[in-house]
Amino acid sequence: MFFVEGLRLLFVFVGLIGGDELGTQEFHGSVDKLLFVAIGVLVGYVVGGVVGRSFDRGVRKASRHLKDVPAVEVLAASVMGTTGLVISLIIGVPIVLLWGSPLSLPIVGVLTWMLAYFGIRIGMAKASQVSKTIGFTRRIAPGTESEVPEGALVLDTSAVMERAIWVLGKIGMLPTPLIVPRVVIDELTLISNAPDPVASRKARRSLEVLDALRESGSSLIIAEELVPELDKLDDKVLAIAARLEAKVATCSAPLIGAAQKFGVKITDLRNLVSELAPDHSAGETFEVELVKTGTQDGQAVGYLADGDMVVVNDASHLIGKEGVLVEVIASRRTSQGLLVFAKLSESTSIGTSHK
Repeated sequence: MFFVEGLRLLFVFVGLIGGDELGTQEFHGSVDKLLFVAIGVLVGYVVGGVVGRSFDRGVRKASRHLKDVPAVEVLAASVMGTTGLVISLIIGVPIVLLWGSPLSLPIVGVLTWMLAYFGIRIGMAKASQVSKTIGFTRRIAPGTESEVPEGALVLDTSAVMERAIWVLGKIGMLPTPLIVPRVVIDELTLISNAPDPVASRKARRSLEVLDALRESGSSLIIAEELVPELDKLDDKVLAIAARLEAKVATCSAPLIGAAQKFGVKITDLRNLVSELAPDHSAGETFEVELVKTGTQDGQAVGYLADGDMVVVNDASHLIGKEGVLVEVIASRRTSQGLLVFAKLSESTSIGTSHK
């Protein structure tokens, strides 16, 4: 009611001033002038109450509808609508000042209304591009569970680091929206700065994948809750998913084991990755960068682009080299992905033996 009474007071002032002006123009007697002032105040009081209550009801109704509209669309519409208003002022002020006709104000008003509406519609249509330009990503805070649509999928650290997420997101096969807890992003950021070059490279690529998913138009939400009462990262992710009543996509066996305690449904990406991952049959050759020593003497370890580990026999002298040609001996599935055992190809062995 504060808004309604405030608006009514403003209308009373308008009625008072309007009545005084009208009484001054039509009559010179103080009694007649006071009559016009009184009528103006009364009209302002009544009209202000009607307009205030109607506007208040309209705003409340609009806010209920906007509750289901993504915040990025509201922001984009506001930005573009304001841009339309600024453009109309730039065009309209010179028209009013230079033309001086009574028609200039209504014409500028029509122009302002049209440009503002045009900006709002363009902003809502281009919400994802506008959010990319200003770096906006939708966020949810504790107590806002109702803002998360049904069918949302929470990604843990292992899921974000899985290459299949980017592939599925790129072709539109992932459910929406995707929810990434803030604790997962913090963990990936920490890993990206770790001394282990392999882990840090995968973490940096994962953060780039999140940006790429957002830029490709995927609905990406950051869950800001940090869950300080829990110590383990898996438990934090599961607690957030339980609060949001969402599924969790993961490649982590410990997280899957703990999911029942939180009553959270799991989408195990390991099965999908296992089915879609390329099989490297014996005799196949490919190039790999060797980055560290293996568990046995002479072994060197490298990683394929999708993160699969390659263990190469008698290749420790080539650690740090890129484009080492190897030949597959065998491969097997593990909980961490495909493990490939290989040896140096004959051409590589000959090339190194002459050096």
